[in-house]
Formats: sequence, structure tokens, C-alpha cells
Amino acid sequence: GGNGQYSCKFTNENVFMLIADGPQIHRISLFQADVYRKDCISNIPGHAVGVAADLNENKMYFTDVVNGHVGIYVTALDCSSRATRFISDDIYEPNGVAVDWLSKNVYWADAQHGAIFMADQFGKNRVRIMSGLHDPRSIAVDPIAGTLIWSDHADGTINLVRLDGEYDPAAYASEDFQSKYLTLYEMGISPNQIVIDPYHENKMTQIDGSVTPYY
Repeated sequence: GGNGQYSCKFTNENVFMLIADGPQIHRISLFQADVYRKDCISNIPGHAVGVAADLNENKMYFTDVVNGHVGIYVTALDCSSRATRFISDDIYEPNGVAVDWLSKNVYWADAQHGAIFMADQFGKNRVRIMSGLHDPRSIAVDPIAGTLIWSDHADGTINLVRLDGEYDPAAYASEDFQSKYLTLYEMGISPNQIVIDPYHENKMTQIDGSVTPYY
């Protein structure tokens, strides 16, 4: 409806969810899944696991974990272009990917490295943010708060650190300062995917890959 001199048009298709599903990535409306379901990518040569979106740049990032195709890929969010691999060196099991929509930096978790990395949107200036992790899976960034959140499949935990990999214990005065990062949740069995909403009371949603799903 809009007010004043500007107006905006909204449809149910505008609110959607991206799902990495092996050789394909689906784009599904949250309101009318049957009507607005689109196989955004259907010919991934390997196996897509993590997916992230930059709405402002119309970009979608996803990871592939199959030998010969391992890496971070980028394509158009509206499914109008072919995916290209822009991070392929020294990467082995990238289970999670996230994009900072302010700086445009891309983050990913590599389970075999036991580490979380960052590079710019061109795949350059690579930095190891965290190391010594057990089995990092999904990651999410909150550029407003300046924090990075990731799940660890081996520990069943969800953890938080600053985007530069440093932990400021002064911000969490009631927590144990001996850790390099803050553990937000440690009751999961197989926390696979997480997503945060910085605009809605800073809420986080996680999917557990155990036999019984927990949300």
C-alpha cells in the first residue's frame, strides 16, 4: 500500500526460503509453496549443503562438498545466471556459508579444517577466523551486532564470536571467560542449520538433524 509519494507492491512470492537439496536448490514461497515453488538450480554436479543470500546484490552463495566440485559457488538470486565457483583452493568440507550483507564478505565453515574462514565477495583476502573446532556446520552472521554464530555437529552446540574471530567477555559478564567464544546452546544432538533474524528481537532458529527434529 505505502504512504506518501511512494508506494510498494507486495506479493506472496516476495517472501521465500532457499533450500539446498543435493543436486538442486529450491526457492519456495513461505505462503504458497505449491504455487511459487521454483527449482532455482537443478543441475549441480556435486552435492549442495549450505546456502546464503545477499538480497541487495541479487546474489546467492552455496557450498558443494563432493570431490572434484568442492568449493563455494555464487549465482544470481533470481536464478537468471549460471553458478560459478569462486573459492576452490584449500577447501575440503564446506558445510555452511553465510554472507555479511553490509561488508559483502563471505564466511564458510570447513569441517575437515575444523575452522571458519572469510573472504571478500571476489574470493580474495582470505582470513581464518576460527580454528581448533570439532565439526563446524552451519554459520550465520549478524552484521548489525557484529557477530558470527555457528553450529558444531560433534559437540551439539551453537556458538557465538565477533566477526573478527575475537571474543569480548565484557559483553557477557555472566559467562565463563576461559572460552574463546560464547556457547549459546549445548543441548542439541546434531545441529545442522541455523538462521538469525537481526530485525525480529535478534531471534535465531536452528534445525537439528537427529531422528527427532527440534526447532
